[in-house]
Amino acid sequence: MFVYDDIRAIITKQNYLLPVRPTVDLFGHRTYNENNTISLSCKIQSVPIAEIKWSFADRIIDSTVLVSVNNTSQVSTLTIRRAGCLSMGSYMCLARNFIGEDNKSINIDIKCSPRINDFEYNISTSIAVKDQASLNFTVPIIAYPKPNIYWTHISSGTILNVTQKTSNVFLTNRVFSTLYIADITTADYGLYRIYAVNDIGKTENLIHTYEVIPKRKYTL
Repeated sequence: MFVYDDIRAIITKQNYLLPVRPTVDLFGHRTYNENNTISLSCKIQSVPIAEIKWSFADRIIDSTVLVSVNNTSQVSTLTIRRAGCLSMGSYMCLARNFIGEDNKSINIDIKCSPRINDFEYNISTSIAVKDQASLNFTVPIIAYPKPNIYWTHISSGTILNVTQKTSNVFLTNRVFSTLYIADITTADYGLYRIYAVNDIGKTENLIHTYEVIPKRKYTL
């Protein structure tokens, strides 16, 4: 201990800095509206100067047209312009030097109205089903806060609420809404519409319309 203290005193007297493992503090708001600008600041103490990286969903963030990372010796700022619903999640600032590393994370919520999640959407708007077969398809939706969802069925000019034939899986800002009808009959063909509403805008959103039609048998 005394030898180490003597070395520290000599180094300090000669204006040398002992290497120090990075320490990180992360600052920023936790809730934004869609299309707002997200700004997060990461304050780093490190000797020597640390390498700094930002990540989202376990992927390193690089600067783009709408995303910028600005670093100085002690502060790194992440700016995301026109943040979308899918920008919601956990952001991590990592600082590393040859002594070691440190990181901090912050969870960001983005308030957005319900709509189809185009990144997971692969459903045709016209669905052919054989008579007495089952109808089963899932619609991916993004929204935050959690939306209320219901379905209607339009056949021969009559509109019926068929929400009781559906189920929903909620994952933070994503929803998977599934319509299931076993042993479909002629009365089950027609138009199906899915609606969703949350606190953003306070208005009912028609998410999509699907037409369920009989699947014809092919003859040679």
